[in-house]
Amino acid sequence: MVRRHGILSCTLAAVVIPLLLTISSCDSLFVNDGDADKGIMSTNGYFYFADNGANCVLMLDNNLRDLGDWRLDALTLEDRVQGLSSDGRNLWLSVAGNIDQLILVDTSGDEVTVVRAFEAPPQGRGTIRDIAWDGLYLWAVNSGSTTYNIPPTLYKVSPTDGSILGEWVLPTSEPRALAHVPENGDAYGRGATPGIYYADVDADAVYCFNTAKMQFVYAFASPEPPRGVDYIFPVGMCFDGNNFWLVNSSSAGDHLFSLDYRGNVREMVELTQKTPGPICWTSMPILTLTGVTPNTGARGNTMTAKVIGTGFQSGSGLQVSFGEGITVDQMTHIDPFELEVTITIAEAAVFGYRNVTVTNPNGQSVTGENLFQVTEFDPLAGFLWLADGFSNILYKIRILDTAIVQTWDLLEVAPGGSPQGLAFDGTALWLSAGGTDDLIMRLDTADGSLSRLQSFTAPPNAEGVIREIAFDGAFMWAGNDVSDKIYKIDYSDGTVVDSITTPGVEIRGVAVAEGTLYCNDRTLDSVYAWNAQSSTWSAVFAIPTPPGGTTANRYSTGMTFDGVNFWIANSTFEFDYLFQVSPDGTLLRTYEVPGRGDAQPSALVYTQE
Repeated sequence: MVRRHGILSCTLAAVVIPLLLTISSCDSLFVNDGDADKGIMSTNGYFYFADNGANCVLMLDNNLRDLGDWRLDALTLEDRVQGLSSDGRNLWLSVAGNIDQLILVDTSGDEVTVVRAFEAPPQGRGTIRDIAWDGLYLWAVNSGSTTYNIPPTLYKVSPTDGSILGEWVLPTSEPRALAHVPENGDAYGRGATPGIYYADVDADAVYCFNTAKMQFVYAFASPEPPRGVDYIFPVGMCFDGNNFWLVNSSSAGDHLFSLDYRGNVREMVELTQKTPGPICWTSMPILTLTGVTPNTGARGNTMTAKVIGTGFQSGSGLQVSFGEGITVDQMTHIDPFELEVTITIAEAAVFGYRNVTVTNPNGQSVTGENLFQVTEFDPLAGFLWLADGFSNILYKIRILDTAIVQTWDLLEVAPGGSPQGLAFDGTALWLSAGGTDDLIMRLDTADGSLSRLQSFTAPPNAEGVIREIAFDGAFMWAGNDVSDKIYKIDYSDGTVVDSITTPGVEIRGVAVAEGTLYCNDRTLDSVYAWNAQSSTWSAVFAIPTPPGGTTANRYSTGMTFDGVNFWIANSTFEFDYLFQVSPDGTLLRTYEVPGRGDAQPSALVYTQE
């Protein structure tokens, strides 16, 4: 990851940095008085700016210094970003053309990852020109469609499923830029009216939708670029708590304007982009602590971990603490969202969960509860056993370096060629085989060979497919996707002792973690926990979205528990991955499956040796 720190003069450049993870209220702002350190806007905020000519999104600080960029080619294809807004953690994009979607993306890495996406309102018709986040909901302005007889409309949208929560026909015909303005007045009541603002390219004006009165009113005229009124064409707008920022794009008049709350021009910056697009602003994140990865370590180990959060400040006095018995040997401030630490866990360190504390140089401190666990063994020193239904190969994979330690031909024990589930009883591996086999079998993997030690017919009476199996120390649990049951089995002879109805109709993975039965469901895309006292299932967390994909590319199969975290296999062609997920659903690691693209990872189990 490359970073630059030079001040740019009226230009916007590009590097990479993670996106902000939270949003806070706006502080007082500074006018550019020649002091470069004060900046031209709030010192506690960032711009996100779409460069449609280069098809990327830029991140800029208060002096328009470039902090990062993300390419959007794989996401937009031949379309372009029309709208841009930050919810304080991730970035919302409106893509129009062939795709016509509202897309939430995670930019914490070098490439954007889709968190969720849904059809742009209404039903992908018309064109969503820009979007704005109000802290709870997404707003989208659609310029309308004569084909579908849709007038220019402002929509209030649910960020979870894209459903329309409200819609209001606009008083003008060609809306473009959109911005949310929260409460912002000073002690004398001077400030912009709270609401949703949009700019119209035909009216050459900005309008306010007063959300308190549910009505549109004229706000102010669009700023005029140096070439004159014929070059007024606002495509992006945001509000930083005190001032508006408006992007004008008209080939010979590409400028960024800073406007006061009345619409008077305060600053004007000439843009170098060929096709500048929408813009948004988000405040500097407060100090938060969200996770540690890896989140476990064994006594006597020295290891490197990432501390994830927001608002981390570099400089003397920055500290991280894992509590008694864990020494922080070295710490590196990567950026405001990530610290890298090397820690040593004492031989006598107390087992169990630890709170982690980060203290900034200014003395501000935050503690995350139970973010790290000292264990008797290191789960990352163990192995994952993975069955591939395409090649019928059983892989033993060392987690530390993802090296393939050994492989076996599963056709030697399951000639029907349909490996479905793997489990470990403490001494031997078990396989559930579908197809013409329809057996659950105990395997011998010693000396590099593979043979059956025991087998019995998959319940119930060879109907359906046992997709996954797991042990709880006394019994085997086997999930059947046709009967929609998880069977409790005496694995000495295959007798069904009891059964539980699954939470959905496409069970794929089964695991037992700390005495609780878990399963995943392919159609519900979630992991569920069984409450034996109330005989009910409860959703625990959603299946992660694979790298470079969307929620539509989730297809969970095998699942296992390593003593601390879950491992889940995803099987959808080029999106074949293994996810390590904490019990609260935090994605810790993503590993590529051997033969990704052709593979069919169907079964997964963890062992210490």
